[in-house]
Amino acid sequence: MSVKKTIKIVYDKIFINNTDFIPLSQTNLPIGSMEFKKQESFFLDIHVQFNKEENILNAEITNYSSNNKKKFLLQQLKDPSIKIEFFKINWSYFEHFLSIYKKSDLLYLLDKKTINQVSNLAPRIEEEALSPIKKAPPIHNDRHHLEKTIRTNHKVNFSKKLSVRKCFKDIKFIEKAISFSYMLPPPFLYPLDIEVKNNHILANYEHIKNYIAQQIGKDYIEVEITIIMNDGKIEYTATSKEIDLITSDIIDSIKQFRINYILKLKDINSPTLFSLAEIFSLVDKNINNKPNSLLKQNELEVMSSILNGNIRNKLQIEYLQSIHSQKLKFTLQPNFGFLFFVEGKHKNFYCWELLNTHATYLWSQKNSSSTFLFMREVEKTINYIQINGRKKYRKQQKLDQVNLNLEFYVIYHKKANGNLNESFLNWREKICNLIN
Repeated sequence: MSVKKTIKIVYDKIFINNTDFIPLSQTNLPIGSMEFKKQESFFLDIHVQFNKEENILNAEITNYSSNNKKKFLLQQLKDPSIKIEFFKINWSYFEHFLSIYKKSDLLYLLDKKTINQVSNLAPRIEEEALSPIKKAPPIHNDRHHLEKTIRTNHKVNFSKKLSVRKCFKDIKFIEKAISFSYMLPPPFLYPLDIEVKNNHILANYEHIKNYIAQQIGKDYIEVEITIIMNDGKIEYTATSKEIDLITSDIIDSIKQFRINYILKLKDINSPTLFSLAEIFSLVDKNINNKPNSLLKQNELEVMSSILNGNIRNKLQIEYLQSIHSQKLKFTLQPNFGFLFFVEGKHKNFYCWELLNTHATYLWSQKNSSSTFLFMREVEKTINYIQINGRKKYRKQQKLDQVNLNLEFYVIYHKKANGNLNESFLNWREKICNLIN
């Protein structure tokens, strides 16, 4: 849907109202190849369409001399990070706003019908008369430093220290560094691609940067930049304490965080049973806002990490894991738990073991059918328990009022005279007698 807006251009800013503005660096205007007149401001009417996925306003200028100043004052800028992309600009009007330009760099923005029109509002400025920005050499960028040489009407030497705050969403992970675009301060207003080096960073960290932000404990970084200009040659150094915190251990730390986060997942509206991939998909959605293919973790790794803590029924879980024969399923309610599939001598069993509980629930089929249908019956039963509670389920089961297609067994693993090992041996003997 197209929306009408009024904007005011003042040199290097696009104002949405009298105070809120978007810098030209957040537009598709080639600011290294043009400048607006410094002492003037221009009111324009635009039609905009919002691209929510990329946070971009696509803007077409409909009036190059707007009088809608009252409307302009009432507008609001909800997101200062939003970008504006102009298209089909009428050159005969737009040229009047510029003090210098390189027309060939503007062609992609212009309405083709107006490219060769001469402005009726001001004398045409020939491209050959452009300031030396026209002949600015290209950027040279490598992993060790970045230099940019530009020509100006006068020689300028200066050194300036800056502190810049950038949100993680606005930086990009590249090989051995992070990067972001930064606009040089006046009088140059020239964009530089700033890199902060760190040999531990990989380009594919771009897919897990929300996890990295979580590990660092901030959703932004502070960057200290020193800019040095000598006779038109610009160099810089950039450092960040937050980026320095990214070490070779960052992936292991994130993997452990993901496992710990699993135990915090609580969603009664979710499916009853989850695969490991589905569990991690929930974690990624909550933390990283998108899936990732970088963090590979298997069932054994997850189980070993979870059981590394003070888990009451650790021995029982480890034993069931040693005899199960299919991919594990997991439950989130009423506690985090594992659903094991065990092949017995005469029949097969699903064994449900919740963390830090006192009993193992087992089901077998009364009438043999496919493993898939067997699992679906067990899933229905677990869903009933999640809604109504274990105590009610056991009571209803004794009365044959719950899922007549399954045989139900419960084996307790209470302490035997306070000896957990003896309790485990008694429990294991009952399990073995049942499945064999």
